[in-house]
Order: sequence, then structure tokens, then C-alpha cells
Amino acid sequence: MKKIFKINNLLFILIFIGFFFVLKNFITINMHYLLGNLAVREGFHQTNDINYKGIRDPGKKRYINSIFENYKNIKNLDYKSLSEKIKENRSINFEKTEFNSEYNIIQILHELSKLDNKNKKISGIYIPLSIKEYWKLSCDRYLSSFVSTAISNIVMLKGLVYNLNSCYGHEKDYGFARYKYFKKNYAKKNLSKYQICKLAISEGLIFVYKIERQEDKYNYVKYNCKI
Repeated sequence: MKKIFKINNLLFILIFIGFFFVLKNFITINMHYLLGNLAVREGFHQTNDINYKGIRDPGKKRYINSIFENYKNIKNLDYKSLSEKIKENRSINFEKTEFNSEYNIIQILHELSKLDNKNKKISGIYIPLSIKEYWKLSCDRYLSSFVSTAISNIVMLKGLVYNLNSCYGHEKDYGFARYKYFKKNYAKKNLSKYQICKLAISEGLIFVYKIERQEDKYNYVKYNCKI
């Protein structure tokens, strides 16, 4: 009887310890998610500086400082301040932040992603190098070459860049060396409509959506290169 009692106690202790660690990990993971998400959202209310974009160096310092500030509120049981921050950042009006141009461009790409697959296969997107807000989306300057296609699922024309001061990317990373092998040349200057369509036709495309500045915001123009 005593042996059974000891075994039951041991099982109870093991289950309790297991439950404790599961609960601990659950709280830790969710806390990291909450504080990290909040830190990213808080960044949209701050200065739009390429040196502070992202959660890795060089933007890591501002990101980490924000996390520790919110963690300090939890540690000091200052839930009122934390609650106010969550409420403030739950819904962000990007058009009233310094990131409104980037938001505008991302919205255009999202709109183009709604094209049916048939049209996507014969279409391309062209974003001039002069649109700095796009080419400086991240301190990792090579990242921009892939953002357009990742969002829209439409091929990008002249989307390769080179010799940039990047916080991470290197010219031979991300498959850039392979693009060079297939003689996909880097973008060096803005293209005219004639040059865009000539390139599109050589790639078997008919339509090109060029993103450009129109008055106070970005929009796109559609080129029919078969005409």
C-alpha cells in the first residue's frame, strides 16, 4: 500500500513539474511575442531612419530598448502604462506616420496581388531606382529586390541591385550569383517606357505595372507593351 502511495506521489510530482515547465514556457513565449510585437509597432511612431529599421543591427538597439522598457513596466506592475501602449498601437494609421510612403507602396503591391494568375503570368512590375522609399525599406538594402514579388507574386523587372551599403546582404547571397550566371543584369538607372517594354517583351511579358509618384502619393500606371 505504501509502495503504491509513493508511486502515486512520484507521478503527481512529475506531472506537476512537467506542467510547471509547460506553463513557464507558454508564458515566456507569449510574453516575448507580445513585447516584440509591441516594440515593432512602437517603431512606426518614431523617426523613419534606415539605420533603425529592423530588429537586427543597426536597428536592434532601438528595438531592444523598447522591449526592456515594456518589460520594466511588467516588472514594476505598471500595467496601466503597458495597457495604454497596447491600446495606442493596436490600430496604427500609417498615413499619419513617417512610414506613409512605404505603406502606400506595399498597399499597391497588395492590390496587384489580386490579379488572376493568367494575367500575372504575362505581367511584370517595374519600380524605378528613384523611388527611394522602396529601395530603402530595410537596412538590408538587398532585401528590396524580393519584396515586390513576395507580396504580388508578379515578376519584377530590373529588380536586382548591387554594390550597396547593407546591414546584412552581400552581393553573392540570396542567389545573386546565380542571377549573374544567367546574365540578369543589375539595375543601374531608371528606364524609359520604351526600354521597359523592350525588356518586358524579351521576357515574354505583355503588361508592365510601373509604380510612380502621382501628386502627393504613389500609384501605378499600366503599360500594354504589345500596342
